[in-house]
Amino acid sequence: MHLYNAWLPPPVVEAIHGEEEVMGEIADKLQRAWKPNDPKSKFATLKWISLINNLVRAKIRPAKPALDAVARLGFDVFFHSSDNLFVQVRWASCLSKLLSKYHKDITLELDWRKFYEMMLLIHFKRFVRSILFHPESEVLFFIIPSVHCCRRFFFEGIALRQIHLESLVLLISNSRRFFRPGSASEIWAEFRPYLDTGIHNSSLEAVGFLSLFLPTKPVEPDTNVFTCDWFGECLRLWDGITDCPYWDRQWACLLGRFIKHRAYASPIDWAPFLPSLFGHFLNMFEVPVAKSDATPPIEREVPYDLRLAFNGNWKPAPKNVAKAIVYLIQPEGSAQDLFEQLVDLLEQYYHPSNGGSWTSSLEQFLRHLSYFFIKRLSYEQQHNCQKNFLGPDEREAFVKTIVRLIERGQYSKSGRLAVTSSNVASGLAFVAPSVILPFIVSRFEAAMITVTATHQLESALTTLALASRAVLLSENIDTDLQMEADTSNRLDFSFNLSFVDCKTTLVEAMFTTLLGIDANDPPKTLATVQFYASVVANVGSIGEITDGGSSVLSMDWSQWLDEFLSRLFVLLRHVESGTHTGDINLGEGSHKSSSTFLMQEHSLYSTLIELLFGRLTRPLFQQAMKKVAKFAYSNILPGAVTEMGLLCSALVYANPVETVSQVLLPIMKNVLNTLTDVEATGSASSSSTQADTKVNLSPATETSVSAQLTLLCFGMMNAGPALLQCQDVLKRIIASCFKLTSAKVNEAGERFLSSVVESLLLYYPLQQYRSCSGYPGHDGIESWISTKEPSLSLNFTDFMLTVPNKEKLRILLLQINGSLKGARSALPDFTNESSKGSLRIAGKTGASVGNSKLREEAADTLIKACEYLLKAKADDTALLILLVQSLDLVGNYGSPEYNEWSHGKHTWKLDSKNLVEPRVNFITGIHSAGKRRPYWMMTEMVYLHNTWRASQAGYRHFERNEVCPYVVKVATELLKLSLHSYDEVRDFAGASLKKMLKRYPPLVKSCMPTLASSLQDADAMEHSALGSCSILASRPICYKLMAHVGMLCLVLPLDDTDHAAEILETRKFLAGEFINALGSDLPSLRPLSVIALLLLLRSGHYKIDRNATNFSLEDALTPVFQQPSFASRMVKNLSLDHHYSEGQGRSRGARVQAADLSVIGMMPAFVRQWPTTRNWVVISKGEAFSPKLAKLFKRLVQECGSGALEALRGPLEDAVNASEEKTMQCMAAEILAGLLHSDVRAVVEAWGIWLSDLLHKALMQANPESLAEWAACVRFSSTGKGRKGLRAPLLRQAMFEGLMTRQLPSTASSNLVSKRLQYLLSVVMELRPEAATEQEINVQLNLLVEVMEYMANPSSQVRQNVGKIMCVLCTNLQDARSSPLLNEKDVPDWKTSLLNGTVTATAKIQKSLENTEAAGDLSSNTDVQEAVKYMETVFQFLIAAMASGRASYLMPVLVGALPSVLALQETSHKDMSFLAKLAVFLYKWQPFGNEYRTKAVGAIASAANDSNWRTRLSALTFSQSFAYRHAFTLEKEEVTRLWNCVQNLLSDSQLEVRETASTTLSGMLKGPVSDLPVAFREGILSSSQKNMKLKSNRGKASDDKIVKHGIVMGLRACVLSAPYDIPRWLPDIIFALAKFTHEPSPISNTVRKTIAEFRRTHADTWAYQKNYFSEEQLEVLADLSSSTSYFA
Repeated sequence: MHLYNAWLPPPVVEAIHGEEEVMGEIADKLQRAWKPNDPKSKFATLKWISLINNLVRAKIRPAKPALDAVARLGFDVFFHSSDNLFVQVRWASCLSKLLSKYHKDITLELDWRKFYEMMLLIHFKRFVRSILFHPESEVLFFIIPSVHCCRRFFFEGIALRQIHLESLVLLISNSRRFFRPGSASEIWAEFRPYLDTGIHNSSLEAVGFLSLFLPTKPVEPDTNVFTCDWFGECLRLWDGITDCPYWDRQWACLLGRFIKHRAYASPIDWAPFLPSLFGHFLNMFEVPVAKSDATPPIEREVPYDLRLAFNGNWKPAPKNVAKAIVYLIQPEGSAQDLFEQLVDLLEQYYHPSNGGSWTSSLEQFLRHLSYFFIKRLSYEQQHNCQKNFLGPDEREAFVKTIVRLIERGQYSKSGRLAVTSSNVASGLAFVAPSVILPFIVSRFEAAMITVTATHQLESALTTLALASRAVLLSENIDTDLQMEADTSNRLDFSFNLSFVDCKTTLVEAMFTTLLGIDANDPPKTLATVQFYASVVANVGSIGEITDGGSSVLSMDWSQWLDEFLSRLFVLLRHVESGTHTGDINLGEGSHKSSSTFLMQEHSLYSTLIELLFGRLTRPLFQQAMKKVAKFAYSNILPGAVTEMGLLCSALVYANPVETVSQVLLPIMKNVLNTLTDVEATGSASSSSTQADTKVNLSPATETSVSAQLTLLCFGMMNAGPALLQCQDVLKRIIASCFKLTSAKVNEAGERFLSSVVESLLLYYPLQQYRSCSGYPGHDGIESWISTKEPSLSLNFTDFMLTVPNKEKLRILLLQINGSLKGARSALPDFTNESSKGSLRIAGKTGASVGNSKLREEAADTLIKACEYLLKAKADDTALLILLVQSLDLVGNYGSPEYNEWSHGKHTWKLDSKNLVEPRVNFITGIHSAGKRRPYWMMTEMVYLHNTWRASQAGYRHFERNEVCPYVVKVATELLKLSLHSYDEVRDFAGASLKKMLKRYPPLVKSCMPTLASSLQDADAMEHSALGSCSILASRPICYKLMAHVGMLCLVLPLDDTDHAAEILETRKFLAGEFINALGSDLPSLRPLSVIALLLLLRSGHYKIDRNATNFSLEDALTPVFQQPSFASRMVKNLSLDHHYSEGQGRSRGARVQAADLSVIGMMPAFVRQWPTTRNWVVISKGEAFSPKLAKLFKRLVQECGSGALEALRGPLEDAVNASEEKTMQCMAAEILAGLLHSDVRAVVEAWGIWLSDLLHKALMQANPESLAEWAACVRFSSTGKGRKGLRAPLLRQAMFEGLMTRQLPSTASSNLVSKRLQYLLSVVMELRPEAATEQEINVQLNLLVEVMEYMANPSSQVRQNVGKIMCVLCTNLQDARSSPLLNEKDVPDWKTSLLNGTVTATAKIQKSLENTEAAGDLSSNTDVQEAVKYMETVFQFLIAAMASGRASYLMPVLVGALPSVLALQETSHKDMSFLAKLAVFLYKWQPFGNEYRTKAVGAIASAANDSNWRTRLSALTFSQSFAYRHAFTLEKEEVTRLWNCVQNLLSDSQLEVRETASTTLSGMLKGPVSDLPVAFREGILSSSQKNMKLKSNRGKASDDKIVKHGIVMGLRACVLSAPYDIPRWLPDIIFALAKFTHEPSPISNTVRKTIAEFRRTHADTWAYQKNYFSEEQLEVLADLSSSTSYFA
């Protein structure tokens, strides 16, 4: 039995023994209810889902056969319910929970294709294969029907469809472990062919499906997948798309999961793949490198459907990276070294001064590194793994690496990163205490003494609090805590501490931090409270050893307790009241109370005082009780009454009898005396004269009494039987509270009554905070427990109190409210007979009070009160709201418990994060299967679990469908109130009614007439309609309607043979109405009509490859088209729906269009998601071009054939002729796009008659404003068909050849030439090389030859289009080179020609620059001008290659042109230089493969040796990003070559080059660990010492100055490479740098700036970092840092 159930109160434990059999009974009832051939039977299964979910949440372990039966039946219902999303969502959610919770107990074999076909049918494809199920088999059959099955559209709504997708994805991820053997090979074979084509979106879809479906758990070895070759192929495919985070995330998810599951299974040698893997990991973190932005300049656009399906439910990329890294680490492997290199590069971005958009991903990376590391260690300890087991050395090395990230992030300005750093440090303290604990303690000591960075104390104190348990446990480790010297010199703190020193610091901190309790500093106060709570939670008994106290902390507890309470009382007196408003949990007597920051969500104030008072020895308890009693009696603090009440409550819980008599009773008597001194209203008397007498309390007295009553409410929460000693006082207080006319006192009396009833009636744990047994060898430190360990015992108590009744309505309602809030579900429900069934969750919140008649009497009273108030007091909002609360308590049995559980669980989760011990504990050597927490915290969770069980025990009874009459009466009254005229009353009543409808679904039927009449009745009031809409929109009613409303004829499939004729007639009628509406003058009606027609129309029988059918809508559509002027009116009105933005703002139409996004969201994905290929040329997508309208005209002509074509011809020609009207031009482009893409015989025949000429006319006369729309028209017409886009439209080749063969006149303007090239670009972008025909290849070859002649065209616009179209053509031909249709000898050698031309043109330009002053005047030489134009075209080609994602195909050209790009960064021709800079900017983000990386390094080295200093400068700038992004893939020879180039430029003749070389070298010094940094530092230090001894040669003074400056620049690079650390070599470097202070400028300026930067970056930690310097070095630094005196 689970611990949460074993610790429940004995009556509940006895009742849950039969719950293990409930799942079997559910399986039997499901078997009888489910009939695959009955469509209605699936709804009969839904009522069991909530009970199944409750059994899972109740921690029940059902029998395996029952689990198998429920899972199989659930999947059977799920797969047979593809016509109802609601049913599938419910079962998908239920099955996901079952598989996740009981996956080890369930035996199941699933067919992955069922999930795949369902996902395609519902969310992706328009035409899919029909799915048939054999009634006697689970085998899935597929057939291709004669009539294409239309994609499944749903009437349930957009939101449910999205929820369905999320639920389906979650179910698949939980089900893939149950896929039948061989599924991995089938899945890989299914999606592998789509992954090679990165240009088309099908590759993005395929990788999403692959990552979702592919099972990686080592169930059975698969010879085709999960091998070294397969892993290498995956990495190669990953390299195929370089600028798409979606692509990276999917591969990282798949491979990370594979690496985790194969860590101990198969002997895969990871070493060959590690450099490539870590290169991907590094580039997945979007951080700024050098002067580049963090965000890539180019990012692949991912279709919305794919982002919704495969991005929303995937965890962040850093999680997958962290998972892979942790499981790649092996003993004697190289992954740890690469991990350290990765941290070297990312470490700087964790620093507080380097925060930005990347901080979130870095925080997730750190958090998941710790999570997966501890998870792996736990698995190894639990399963005694022998292979790849991480030993002490591996653990310590990993933790040392993570500590560097913790050190940077601990004081981050990002709160999440700071908290994560503290949590990670505390968790790893149990893994490697010798590494973590000295770091935490030393950081705390430094924060206590720092002056300039006081903000550090809060974070340091929080970290120490979280690690306090590890500090206490580590005392007995028989080892000195002197950490070995860090050979990498990366940590800037020393560990001159032992474990005893750490504990001593902890004891000292208990006193030194008392000053942190400050009303003016809430963050520090909360951190101090957390620290005390963490220490007290581990100590055990608190007090002197002679009194039974623990010996774990040797300190004067009496002094500390006295000072702590004194500081706390001072805080409560001075804290600002009302600074925090929240729900104060008094059982269900919760109310809004103004409290201080001590009651915030993350505060451990209540935890501290409960632990403290519960563990004090008797002398200290007496001391604390007297102090608190005096303070509580003599101080009335309304603003801090909650905090004072919790103080009293903690004392009462620790010793109820004594505390009630000495603390609470005096306050009670004081309140009673005050109340008796005030004249009562006479409400207790039958005399009318007395009843009319009203005596008002003074505000001061009212506030005082209310505050004291609230304090008593908290104090009595756990008093139990101790309250019986003062029962007379209690009764008198309750009676007096309800006699006064003060509303505030009345309400306080209600809460007081509720607290008394709750304390005497309900279960609560005893001795929750007692000290438990300790760990062996760790006396005084209590052991914590896990939920997966053997259970202990727990005691509960219960009592009963009689509930009073009064006469006045308001007082009566308050009394009923208070009584019901206190009793909760202890008062039986209306009908007690229904709870006798076995299919229920056992739970009980307290001892039962009487029977259901008490609740019925309360209901009768409230119903009468409701009738009276609605007639006589309908405008009394306060009374009505009070009435609604009472009706809610009476009618919603178990709701108070559920609310308390929900609030308490949230609070428990927040508190549990601060007091947790990880699953592995290498300090004690005791490991567990789950996290360990304190006994009292587990007890609190058991109490909440019992509360939840009580809320569910009477939630729904599955054996009955009738509803108790009293429930109907209460629901009827709430329904009336939910239609009230006051918003507040309506909202309260509506919320209560919705809960009743959820519990009793049959009530929906009785409520529907009233709700419907409020909407149907024209005389109904507005508030009535608003209330009805709110109720009708609720889930209970929506669920009920979904279960009974049939599918709309709009989306019914026509192949339903039983109703085909009826459905067809309905669809014809709808189609006729909607086609008429296209010409409507109502703007909002036209978009809806477009959507409806796209749902109704399908690929009609006039399509050439389609046979005639009997399901055509032509009869309904053709008569409409034949109406006079209909087509013209339709085209004109639809053109009005195109909106263009004007200037910097947005037009009104654009705002309207944005507002209609919810309507457009109803569009099927195959309409919205266009283009299907990568969209990198913005103009080719159009500005206002609507693919849905193009699709509409395509469907219309496919459905109606020549009739629609002829009707559209006239309006189309008119629209084309209206060349100055942008909206008409856009409309014409959409109509032509749809016609040309339709593949209809009439359109093909019209091509040669009039359509071709019309298209040519439209394209050539297009003005610049409409050019984008016509380019989009051409692209849409050329879009390939089918899932991969391989099937060409019939007219694409004709249109392509038409654009090629219609030669422009020799006098054609450059604008016309550019326009033609733009259209040709739109066509070739949609050509697929793997499906290219011989005609397409020939046309592309001819086009390539033609555009290469335009390389030096005078028009920049032409050159830009030439570069783009050459990029696409060369890629297509390169990708099609394996095709037998492509003869290699016929393909022009464009690579050689392009590179030779680039070299020649670059040489001409450089020669001209050398011969011309002022950086070159290029306008005087014709050859040079031609060369400039040629290079501009080359740059356009390179930019297009990288922007389009085609760089991998064109990498030889990119590498070959790199020297020219670097050489032409700065020239007098600004346009060319701008393009060169843009190209090199994109180069910085471009990864280079193994075969091209060496050439790229050679290009950098060549540019670094160029005679032009600007070229050398550009080489240095580029090498910064290049070295970072290829840090893991560069070979040693390549690194050495880069290093030498940069090092040589430290002594360059140009100052700018020297400075940039120093900056570049500082980044390279942080890179991969090698001997180069060490050798450089030693060499530069030696050179500086030698140089200082040499005298300058007057004849070579200039050269000596450059040499000296080069040495200084080298020293500067070393200093800047450690901006926040103090490695052991850094003091000597700074001292050597300081010796050059008196050298002439620029040497002295460089020295001073470097020292100033060093002091700035080390200011926060200088208090302890200065200890690394000698006195002489500190003196020199002080001289350099001080300002020069004017009088010096």
